[in-house]
Order: sequence, then C-alpha cells, then structure tokens
Amino acid sequence: MKLFKKEYKSVYTVTIVLTMFFLILYMIDFGLSTSLVLSELENKWHDTKFGDTLRLLRKAYIIPPLKKADERILIVGIDNKTLLRYGWPMPRIYYKPLIENLNKYGVKVIGLDIMFVDRDRTEPKNDIIFSETVKKNKNVVIAVSLDENGNINLPIKELRDNTTNFASISAGMMLDVDGKIRRVYPFITEIIINGKNLTFSYKDICNSCDDLKNVGLPLLGTYLYSYYSGVDLKELYKKWHNEYGDRSLILNFRESKFNSSTVMYDYVSAKDVIEDSVDEKLKKRLKDAIVIVGSVAQGTFDHYPTSIHQQTPGVEIHALCIDNLLNDDYLRNVKFYIFLPVFLLAIWLPVLLIKKSVLKLSLYNFLFDIIILWLSIVLIKLRYDFYFAVYFIVNLVSYIYVIAYKSIVEDRQKRWIKNTFSQYLSPDVVNIIVSDPSKLKLGGEKKDMTVFFMDIAGFTSISERLSPEEVTNLLNTYLSELSDIILSKRGVIDKYIGDCIMAFWNAPLDIPDHRTLAVKSALECLEKIKELNIKCEIAGGINVRIGINSGSAVVGNMGSNRRFSYTVLGDTVNLASRLEGANKFFNTSCMVSDDVYAEAKQDVIFNYIGDIIVVGKNQPIRVWRPFKLKDKMDENDNEFVKNYDDGIKYFYSRDYKNAHVSFEKAYSIINDNLCKFYMSQSEKFIKDGDSDFNGVFNIKSK
Repeated sequence: MKLFKKEYKSVYTVTIVLTMFFLILYMIDFGLSTSLVLSELENKWHDTKFGDTLRLLRKAYIIPPLKKADERILIVGIDNKTLLRYGWPMPRIYYKPLIENLNKYGVKVIGLDIMFVDRDRTEPKNDIIFSETVKKNKNVVIAVSLDENGNINLPIKELRDNTTNFASISAGMMLDVDGKIRRVYPFITEIIINGKNLTFSYKDICNSCDDLKNVGLPLLGTYLYSYYSGVDLKELYKKWHNEYGDRSLILNFRESKFNSSTVMYDYVSAKDVIEDSVDEKLKKRLKDAIVIVGSVAQGTFDHYPTSIHQQTPGVEIHALCIDNLLNDDYLRNVKFYIFLPVFLLAIWLPVLLIKKSVLKLSLYNFLFDIIILWLSIVLIKLRYDFYFAVYFIVNLVSYIYVIAYKSIVEDRQKRWIKNTFSQYLSPDVVNIIVSDPSKLKLGGEKKDMTVFFMDIAGFTSISERLSPEEVTNLLNTYLSELSDIILSKRGVIDKYIGDCIMAFWNAPLDIPDHRTLAVKSALECLEKIKELNIKCEIAGGINVRIGINSGSAVVGNMGSNRRFSYTVLGDTVNLASRLEGANKFFNTSCMVSDDVYAEAKQDVIFNYIGDIIVVGKNQPIRVWRPFKLKDKMDENDNEFVKNYDDGIKYFYSRDYKNAHVSFEKAYSIINDNLCKFYMSQSEKFIKDGDSDFNGVFNIKSK
C-alpha cells in the first residue's frame, strides 16, 4: 500500500499546480477585467440566475423568487401608440403637457431618458416652450451622454441655461464583452479611450455647479435617487468612492413581466399622460413616484441585452439602478477571504475523496456542486453575487483528473490485490477486496483472530516409501483439497510449511463468526481425509492433526520492501501451533482452545479433552475436541457423547473405575482414540494411584 501512497503524492502535486493556475487565472480574469473563460462562464451563470430558465423552480418555491420591482418607480413609455400619434422624435411641444400633467399627478421627480442635442425638427419655438417648462418644473432631469471618443454630448443651450439637473444616460452603463449589461457605474470619473486617460466631473455639464466639481458624472438613475431620497449627490459620490472603490455595481434584477413593452417595471403610455387620459389607479401610483420618460417601443434603438431579457429598454436599466439604490440591494462580490476557502474546497474536494469509490466520490462531488449552485441563487436575497461557474469549473477539472487517475491507478491496484491475495484468499473474498480496497489495511494491525494449524501426521515415513514425484503429487492432492475447504469457509491460507497448512480468519475482512467457521473447516477437513485415503489407497492411510486458537494477533504484510507476505503474528499463533502438536499426547485429530469453544459450541458438539500446560506456557489451558455439527448428530452420537461426558465427570472426581466403565461404553459405540486415552489413564491411576496428577496434563514436547 506504500506504493499507492507515493502515487497519491503525484495527485497532490498536480492539484497544487492546478490550484495555482486557476488562482492566477481568476486574479487576471476578474482582477484585471480581461474577460477570459472564467468570467465569461460566470456571466452566463449570472444570466441563468435571473433569466427564465429557473422560472418554474421559482414558481414552485424550490428556489426563492426574484424581488418584485419597487412600485415607487414608474416608466412613462414612448410606446408604439405614442409613436403612431406623435411620431419620432416626438416634437418637443408635447413635452410641456407631459411634464405638467406628471407634476399635476404629484410625481416626485422626472428623468428624461432622451437626448436633446439637436433643434426641434418641426418648429424652433418648441425648444423655447420646452426649456421654459423645464425651468418652471424644477424636478426635471435632462440627459447627457458620451460619444465613442469620450466627448460629452450636451443638450441644446436653452436647456443648459434653464436647469442644473443633468445626468448621463449612457456612460455609466457597462457593456460586458458579450454585449450585455449586468453592471453599472453610478458615477463616471475616469475612462481610457484610444490610450487617453479622460476624467469627468459634474462641472463639465453644469458650468454654474462649482460645488460639484469634485463629483463624477452621475448616471441618470443615480441622480434621480439622489433627488428623490434627499441624499446629497456629493455624499452619494463619496460613499461610492470610499465603499466600492469606484467599481461598477452589480445589478440585482427584478422579477420579469410578460406581455408588456417593459421587462420589469410598470409603465404608463406617454400618449395617455400628454392627453391626460391616465387611468385613475395609475394616477394614484404616480403620486410621489419616481418617473423616467423613455422609449419602450421596439425599433427605437434603445434596447439592450441584459441577464433578464435580450431586449431590455434602456430606460429600465436606469429604473433598476434607482431601485437597487432605494432598497440598498445592489449585489456585492463575496469577500476574498470567503471566496478562497470555497475555491480551495472546490478544487481539492475530489482529491480529499480519492480513496472513496467512484460512485461515492461522484455523489459527494455532485452534492457539493448542488450546494454551491443553491447558495449562488439563495444568496441573492442577502445581496451577494456568489459564484457558481468558477467553483464548478475548477471542481470539474479536478474531478475529471481524479477520476482518470483512479481509473488508471485503481486498475493497477486491483491487479496487485488479485495477484497478491488470490493464492490464499477465496475468490469471493478477493472480489470484495478488489471492489473496496479500503477493507484491506496493510502494514500490520491488531485484531481478534482465529488461527488454524494442520499437519499431516507421519508424513516423513510415508514419503520414504514413495518416489519424489509421487510424494509431490500426493502432497499437492491433499493440500489442494484441504485448502479449498478452508477457502470455502472464508479462511485465509497464510502459508504451507512442508506438509503443514497455516490459515487464519477475520482478516483482511471482518468475519463475525470466525471461530465457528474455523471449527467447521476442521471437521470438513477430517471428513475429506477419509475420502482421500480411500481414493489415494495409501497404506495405513493419512491422518492429520489440527490446532485452533483465537485471540489478539497482529496481521498484515510482513517482510522486506522487496519481498513480503500477508501473515499473522503473536502469542495466539504460537498457541495454535502448540495445540496442533498436543494432539500427539491424546492421540486426537483436532484440538481447540476454550476461547474457540465458547463461540463454536452454538453449532458444534465438543468433547472436553482436559486442562493442559504446553511448552512456553506456565498456566493451564482448557482444550476441547470438536466432535460433530449439532445438526448432524444421530442417536449413536448422542449416546456416545453421554457416556463420554459421564466418563469425564467420574475421571475428574477421581472415580476411575466408573470412569473406565463409561469410557468403555463410549468406545464400544465409536472406536475413539480419546476414549482409549482416558481408559488407559484410568487403568494407570487404579493400579498406581494418582498422587502425581493434579488434574492438569503437562505436555513437554511441541
């Protein structure tokens, strides 16, 4: 597993490089406004947040609806019926009833989103009438604009002489690279055109406004908000300059309308206002309202693509600017100290999940993207322009890299696991580990284990009667059949030591009933030996000795860096080996410790062998012989067990005569070596006495 940890280091290295690359790209793209891939994709997502794509989700309240337009703002629209009646450009004589009627309805301020740079095309005196109307109505704001060379387009002299209320209708609108308006500058102070740095102040459009010489050129929406709210233009400029650093403000678009010439805001036809035929309900709305007069008719070249609509009347952008200022809900960029942790999590999440399965990694990654997407939408309510596309792109690149890496490395890992474990694990266990390598902890761990030793008794004498080829074939036949039984019971073949098999249970996979499975394997192996003895026709047959013990042991890959094996170590292993050898003393075929017996007795009938002291131990160990599976017991077996248990009871009560009788009865039912052993011991103690026997058998040999 060390190999794979080293390979993960390459993943970390690549991810660090990706992190630095995307971080630099982000700072260049957003910091220098170069409109590279990240900002372009984020702009697309910005449009999705406010556009019709999410309308159904908003209607179902799965995501919060967009805020409705502020009802204090109304548009007087030069719509199709106004154009049909008065033409375009509309003769300025009609602005007199338009302005006077609006003030009659009680509007608070009127902004004209129309340029008056040329003389009236129908009648020159109309300019005088219009200018006099503006002079009398102090709440009218006149438009100025900048041309492509940065020159200010001013209104006609009569208007300049009769008012000091001027505002830009174009310069503050910020067109992104794709031609859409998503942001505005509330003031224009400085722009670069053709390599020239141009600066602007309110004094450039109002010669008599010396007190505003340090204030930038205001956008129409900014000026109307200042007039309506009473916030001094100088204070407003100072706040923008100090808090936003002269940066553009991100527009918080309102809920869109349908079947209307306007997209977000209600409008009154200019024709109805001029002719004083406005609906009474709308008249009430106009009282104390902010009114912007502008074109809403298609074909008048005053429509712009925005996040909410491809053809948004320019007048509505000014209305939205006012709305955002009135409600103080322009969107704010998330602070860098918030952006950075989310950015790092987005790019590092797949790496942190690299040890998970592809399904889990993909699920968690998808959940992360959904959360980020949801936050990006929901945080509009808290005035945050929370990114999604930026986080999604870096997360996607990292995810694709990790998945590609896993597909290559995990394939190599699976091959390694199969090659390493297929020789001593059952195929189904190997498949489980291959599908989930996390279940395999290499390098050594302490676990509750069951250890199994099985040795062919007297194999040396058997091999002396056979040729080397016959010995090899015989050994392969027996070990293969017995190993298959162990593997079928979810055991692990640790190693072959000559004619001995060492196996264990409960690693690398956890097996709740590992003690019982080991005992069942032993019983099956003993039955298989009988079959093989008949099949192979070995003179005298082959017998085995099995020792099984359970307890704490260390399991893992042991050895050198070049050569190692998956094995188990510890005192539990040593005792299992001693129990295998202790079978010689009792002439038994299988012996298990009391710890194994305590679990396996639920399914297996055991015979008590005795308490023994083995080499290397000072304390006696209680040992048992597995007799038969409970569900395979018959009448004879039950009779045998009864007589045997009686014999054990009498023997350890020092009633050796009755013990001998009981063991003899048991022996008559089944020709059993353990009965024979206790019959011999009973005879010995009857004859010589038991003064040297303390109830524990001391086994000196291994």
